[in-house]
Amino acid sequence: MACRAAAAIALAILLDACSSTGPVAEALLTPAQGAITTGRAVFEQRENGIRVVAHVAGLGAGTYGMHLHEKADCSVAVDTRVPALSMAISDAYGNAKFDAVVPGLTLQGDKSIAGKVVTVRTAPGPHLACGVVVKQ
Repeated sequence: MACRAAAAIALAILLDACSSTGPVAEALLTPAQGAITTGRAVFEQRENGIRVVAHVAGLGAGTYGMHLHEKADCSVAVDTRVPALSMAISDAYGNAKFDAVVPGLTLQGDKSIAGKVVTVRTAPGPHLACGVVVKQ
């Protein structure tokens, strides 16, 4: 029975890894003024939206949100009305992994997120890191 469960989990992981249906984009997250936070976010087009996976370092203890902003400008002011793409809790070493599928977003066409800014911040709080989404 345990062998079947392990095989089912392995198959689900394999199928999820292969379910990207289109373009990929990346954002290299650089520290905002006065911060030490860095990271990398990868965006994959899926049938039902975009999967975002980001690894971020240099965080304090707490919960963080990854947000998408309209303008390709990392100096954009914090807008508390912008919903989080994903939330994550940092570990004891200041690292966090964001992983979510966000419905309704795309890397193609007029509504593409390519060229927009992704930020990491506490809620509420200032931006700690940001980067421009660049299509690969």
